[in-house]
Amino acid sequence: MIVIAISGMVGTGKTTLSNVLSQLTGWSIVREDVRKNPFLARFYEDMERWGLASQLSFMNNKTTALEKSIADGSDVVLVDRTIEEDFFVFCTVLRKYKIISEDEFNLIHSYYKLLLRSWPKVDIHVYLKDSDENCFQRILDRGDVLESKVELGYVRTVGEEYRRWRNTLAVPPQIELVSSDTDFRVLTNARRVLDHIRNLVPGT
Repeated sequence: MIVIAISGMVGTGKTTLSNVLSQLTGWSIVREDVRKNPFLARFYEDMERWGLASQLSFMNNKTTALEKSIADGSDVVLVDRTIEEDFFVFCTVLRKYKIISEDEFNLIHSYYKLLLRSWPKVDIHVYLKDSDENCFQRILDRGDVLESKVELGYVRTVGEEYRRWRNTLAVPPQIELVSSDTDFRVLTNARRVLDHIRNLVPGT
């Protein structure tokens, strides 16, 4: 199995790019489906109460989806945000804001290491980036009721952690794109990314 990670800040177009690449190739997608997280709405109402459950649910659901792709015999899988990002970016931000306690953070870390055993190595990182302000505007433009509660300060903190995580990867992203420069809904742009992936990873 070949694993292609589509990584990057909220609002950079990861889901859009993943969907278009899947449509062009038939590759399966392991995605972060907020509809399958029963704690997310409650998290936005009471973050300290539901932060732990919400994060564990995201990581568990994503790992379950990956295991299904493996069982289905998928040759190539697109991962719309890795569980490394879930832990090293989003859980770190929750800890910085003291939404989760140190003990809860350590519990998530233990659970993360356990789930990671199910994950094959990532063959290529496609990293999407943009300014925090542009990402914040895209979040607002999506019109999601829950995301409307997100503030620019939070987005900037997440952006800071994303840049730190990106710089600590053992293997830097082989493809790095600025979202403002590329509309992934335009097929010629998506095909250009696809060609780049295929040049770097034989078998895709």
